[in-house]
Amino acid sequence: MKILPNREAAALRGVSMANIGNTIGPLMGGRNVSRFTENGRSFDVRVKIDKDMGENTDIIPNIGVRNTYGEIVRLKDVLVLQATNTLKNITRVNRDRSIKIFGNPPKEKGQNWATTEAIRIAREMLPEGYHVEVTGSAKTASESQSSLSGALILGIVMSFMILASQFNSLKQPFYILLSMPFSFSGALIALWIAGQSFNMYSFIGLILLLGLVKKNSILLVEFVNHVRGEGKNIADAIRVGCPVRLRPVLMTTFSSIAAAIPPALALGPGAETRVPMAITILGGLIVSTLITLVVVPAAYYLMENEKDEVRRYS
Repeated sequence: MKILPNREAAALRGVSMANIGNTIGPLMGGRNVSRFTENGRSFDVRVKIDKDMGENTDIIPNIGVRNTYGEIVRLKDVLVLQATNTLKNITRVNRDRSIKIFGNPPKEKGQNWATTEAIRIAREMLPEGYHVEVTGSAKTASESQSSLSGALILGIVMSFMILASQFNSLKQPFYILLSMPFSFSGALIALWIAGQSFNMYSFIGLILLLGLVKKNSILLVEFVNHVRGEGKNIADAIRVGCPVRLRPVLMTTFSSIAAAIPPALALGPGAETRVPMAITILGGLIVSTLITLVVVPAAYYLMENEKDEVRRYS
């Protein structure tokens, strides 16, 4: 029911728009006019038309409103009532009228896929002048993912800077950071095998892997440098250093894997948030450890041997 004021009729009868609004508003929607206290508790005094009468729109024309002369004027003389089909509630996003659609994505697809598909379908169906906007938890997740991406990049840059200062080299940090791509690949493979989606918790697991997988490469490179300092060439230093550091690398990796197994088993409340992160850590540690033991020494031999050749010919 649309209630539209007849401004000309209201002006002729001396009825202001404020009086009309102050009359209809409290009767239909109610208004707090006072408070009273009883037994130490305070209660609102709310004026509103009786529920049985308020559900009947036929009473609105006969409601009286006072004009500027103190006379009672019926609302039917100053209003136009129109019965139309409309929304019961009007919601807005950024001051634009909106219709919100809620839904839960299937477990095997995930929120990112569902949001992308919903946006694509909406853009195909909506007429010109309408647009689709993501709100709620989907918007929060998107913003969080952007923040986590920035944190991951910042972590890689900071790691490189710290390693470069510790090893006094710009090349050796690259050997150490070579383990990260393999750990990310292992994490994605583990998520696929376990039937988990790549979500915000999985992303947090990747950031944790950034610190976990570097320690294996640091152990190898640091000890090979130590052996080279004793006068051995690059090949001999790698042959001596890698077997010596194999046990510490495996011990630290197995301890991290053992710590990640309980949350990966989905035990207890809130397991749905811990499982993706734990599986990400498990897959990343296993794959990166196996490949790091081969790739890092090989990269060390090739790059350091090339540097020695340059020094020799210079």
